[in-house]
Amino acid sequence: MNFCNYTFVCMTKCIKLSRLKVFGIFVLLLLIMGSSWTALYSLKHRELKTLLPPDMCSVTRQSSQDRKPRMRIMCIILTSGKALEKMNAVNKTWSKRCDKKLFMYSSAVKSPVSPYTIHLPVLESRGHLTGKVRKTLEHIYHQCRDSFDWILKSDDDTYVIIENLRHLLSDKDPQKAAYLGYRLNAFGDNFLHLPNGYMSGGAGYVLSSRALHDVVHKGFKTGACKEVGGEEDAEMGKCLDASGVPMLSTLAEDGKETFHPQDLHTHLTLNNDTVLREPPRQERNNGPWGESCCSRYPVSFHWVKPNEMYMFEYLIYNISVHRVNTERPNAG
Repeated sequence: MNFCNYTFVCMTKCIKLSRLKVFGIFVLLLLIMGSSWTALYSLKHRELKTLLPPDMCSVTRQSSQDRKPRMRIMCIILTSGKALEKMNAVNKTWSKRCDKKLFMYSSAVKSPVSPYTIHLPVLESRGHLTGKVRKTLEHIYHQCRDSFDWILKSDDDTYVIIENLRHLLSDKDPQKAAYLGYRLNAFGDNFLHLPNGYMSGGAGYVLSSRALHDVVHKGFKTGACKEVGGEEDAEMGKCLDASGVPMLSTLAEDGKETFHPQDLHTHLTLNNDTVLREPPRQERNNGPWGESCCSRYPVSFHWVKPNEMYMFEYLIYNISVHRVNTERPNAG
């Protein structure tokens, strides 16, 4: 065999070996992808009835002293397996005043198991927040549709004063479609679908029982909003808008906001005339910022840290102020 033939044979063998390696890597990738899709498929096809805690739908409709039926509020809270400290703070503070509460987790990751958790067939990431909320609302509707008058969706860094929320909702009919919260303007591609804006997810938003019915039967079924991806609050706004659910004002009588998308410190210190720190351009109502920012009966604040949850709880429910007569006595 001359040198040229020998070289040709060696090159042919090398090429065959390279092809085998490439083929092996390709098969390995297919196996990995297959296992991922299998896991996702199994997540999507778990029994619906096993997701909600057994007594989640058992809410007694007690009558108040004036014999009006008691308003029933379900609170659903977005969280993750890495946010146990936040969940504990919410669980031990404001959420105690909801009639029922659910912390929304992905069943794809290790997360706490309790009477207040729902483990959803979605992957755990920020890109799947829309899926978490959609599936939770679907499960609540199909299993507990007659158990609640209102559904409050919040984040695990939102503090809600439930008594003020009840007061805000007291003159509204849950059998009529309604969508309430802190109203934002939509920008970019979202503006085409949300010319009237949408409610901030961080400040929390509220759906009536009729709105829940309409969005499950209309918005979700027509593909008006994404199942995965997008901004959760904007996507929900699209589906609610496509379902014909009206947005109701949550402004107090003096025109001040009751839902707040920022932390209390930001709302108190941000001035409308400030050059360096301007209010968010998404704000719809153009309400006041600074010391006159907020209603005397606020419903929610966002970006609240776990230690601040306990501070809010103590200051709101445990402190009283002595009303001291500060008038100076008449001289002489």
